Amino acid sequence: MKDSSLFYDLRFLIGLLFVIYGVILGVYGFLYNPQKAVLHGWNINLWWGIVIFLFGLVFLAASLRKRVGLAKMKETSVSERTH
Repeated sequence: MKDSSLFYDLRFLIGLLFVIYGVILGVYGFLYNPQKAVLHGWNINLWWGIVIFLFGLVFLAASLRKRVGLAKMKETSVSERTH
């Protein structure tokens, strides 16, 4: 049975949203006419896509880290009860 509690964690949903937006913006900045959105020689769409993508990864990592920590706590509490 699959545990759906991961989808109730806002960090996971926000992280997923930012990762998707970062990929879309980064690909757009890489492929489509970067000359329109250039400031001082920097492709703004590409760089902000990378920043948003990394920000989303931080949220996903925090969400998954919490989930792994909870699983370890449950495991240790069960093993303590049996001994």
